[in-house]
Amino acid sequence: MGPMAVQQPDPSNAAPQVVPLPSGWYFHWGKRTLDSLLVLLTLPLWLPLLCLLGLVVLLDSGRPVLYSQARMGHQGRRFILFKLRTMTAGVSAPPGALFEGWTYHADPRITRCGRFLRRFRLDELPQLFNVLRG
Repeated sequence: MGPMAVQQPDPSNAAPQVVPLPSGWYFHWGKRTLDSLLVLLTLPLWLPLLCLLGLVVLLDSGRPVLYSQARMGHQGRRFILFKLRTMTAGVSAPPGALFEGWTYHADPRITRCGRFLRRFRLDELPQLFNVLRG
């Protein structure tokens, strides 16, 4: 079964409907081309911002500036996720945390600039390089 989407329910039926998304090579390559084109066209906007935010992270909490983690992607392909680092490096979760890798609202491991980056999702900007990589 291919990709699926949830449609808004019509007024006569309160349950949302799951419908198949368009598929095929033309849909895949069309989406890939559009994604890459949009990232390249906006590069002059987000690349300077990313450099500035990297400098802020460096000055606020030192190295490393980027956080990376291996993830499983589409069709089981492995890729490296990149984010601006928003937490203190090398510190494990405090006692009583629900799970080791999770954070909570007032987590002391989150840096000063990290709160701002997370609030506005700016820590995700390095992911645009993965969009270009495919």
